[in-house]
Amino acid sequence: MKFEYRGVNPLGEFKEGVIEAPSIDVALTQLQAEGIVVTRLTPKKTFAFVLRKGITLKDFSVFLKQFATLIDAKIPIDEAMRVLTRQTRNPTLRQICYDLYNDISGGMKLSSALSKRPDVFPPYFLKTIEAAEISGNLSGSLLYLSDYFDRQYFLVNTIRSAAIYPVIVLISALASLLVIFGFVMPQMQGLFEKANVSVPFITKFFFFISFVILNYWWAILIFIVGLTYITYIYRKTPEGRYFFDSLIFKIPIFGEIFSKFYLTRFLEIFKNLLKSDIPVVNSLQVSSEVVINSVYREALLQSAEAIKKGSSISEALSKFPDVFPPVIIQFISVGELTGRLVELLEKLINFYVKELQRDFDNLTQTLQAVLLVVLGGIIGLLEASLLIPIYSLTKQIGAI
Repeated sequence: MKFEYRGVNPLGEFKEGVIEAPSIDVALTQLQAEGIVVTRLTPKKTFAFVLRKGITLKDFSVFLKQFATLIDAKIPIDEAMRVLTRQTRNPTLRQICYDLYNDISGGMKLSSALSKRPDVFPPYFLKTIEAAEISGNLSGSLLYLSDYFDRQYFLVNTIRSAAIYPVIVLISALASLLVIFGFVMPQMQGLFEKANVSVPFITKFFFFISFVILNYWWAILIFIVGLTYITYIYRKTPEGRYFFDSLIFKIPIFGEIFSKFYLTRFLEIFKNLLKSDIPVVNSLQVSSEVVINSVYREALLQSAEAIKKGSSISEALSKFPDVFPPVIIQFISVGELTGRLVELLEKLINFYVKELQRDFDNLTQTLQAVLLVVLGGIIGLLEASLLIPIYSLTKQIGAI
């Protein structure tokens, strides 16, 4: 595992970087041995919504299902990889299967072979496979992972579907407004000035916007690029990342959806790791790497530390009420008392997936209505700003 750290070295100089270690405790010990006073230590983000190297979530899910089926049929792992190499259509995934086949045929364990490709197989995936090798339930673990990628594929597709219509409308509206302010408004302004027609304030305001766009487009472009670059640089710092990661939860409507999305990712991975008999502390630490939001990552890492000191899972998570809502704490508390934690986590996951589906459906309808009202209002103002002086112009012509 890789960890990002910040601290002060023995010379009093600020230092930051990345260190590789099997756990966060080992990473901290290594840094302290170098004389670094650590002020921040977090897992390095290694996994996003879409797998790297041209492998989609759907490709990966199908690959895992096929792999699980072959293992369940008592086919040796190396032979299963040879079969998958022939059957897999994705060229990148096919090459990975071929490399895995060679490594496993050479005597390497599956988890060791997978660990050679951290760009494709994230830490929680490796932890699950390592536990499966010990327990002998490899096919079951592969199916757990496949279900996880299926859900992620469903959620990502839901997000894309919800965003397509608003994005198309916004792009079309911006293109239309650029044409109006870049070509129509200047011509109408010249016409009204030649005819000496008095124009209302709203028309003057739109003429001013047109003037700024035509004459200072370069300044606007520099400002947008500069602001984007500064934001990007600040976002790369730990403070900036935490600021923006916490800011998204304060956005009306969207904040709650983001929160549910990250909670679903955490619950899914946490459940799969526990189901693979991985200790709770390790499960939380690995889950923190998957939940790419730094607010959730900090909460999970601190919860893991609290559990090390004797707290229960529900007690540790309850210290972060802004991150983990009461329903999650209650379900986990009941699961700990009854010994049905994995089962109740599955119920929570199904609940949040349905909630997200409903929220996205409502969001799409709301955005459509808001966009229609806002764009309709802008178009109406533009029409009024031109029709009023045009009406005055026709009256002048009629009076001649």
